[in-house]
Amino acid sequence: MNRMMAIVEREMRKFFRSPALMLASMIFPLVQLIILGNAFGGKIRDAKVAIVDQDGGPQALRVKEAFDSVRANIRTFVPIPYNDEKKAVEDVRNGKLQGAADTGADGMALLVADCG
Repeated sequence: MNRMMAIVEREMRKFFRSPALMLASMIFPLVQLIILGNAFGGKIRDAKVAIVDQDGGPQALRVKEAFDSVRANIRTFVPIPYNDEKKAVEDVRNGKLQGAADTGADGMALLVADCG
């Protein structure tokens, strides 16, 4: 069991050290949702997504730029800046937002998504 945990730990460290991999792991699932949504006749427009930026680092800036380019081109979602993760999650649960993503110092994470 210890050997398996060592392998998992090593792979997670490699993952979190690679900003490109973290960005790709966040953007590609969103692109798949958009493509599949359009393939089945649904047009996703102007979905409000919170971007929680707690550290203001270069990775967070890249994520914000990627979200802004999607907003400018195909208008699938509108990024809304947040500083507090708990407030973003609360707004998703209350229906004010359709999703939230955290660009914290420990890596990029999709916090919640409202599927309803």
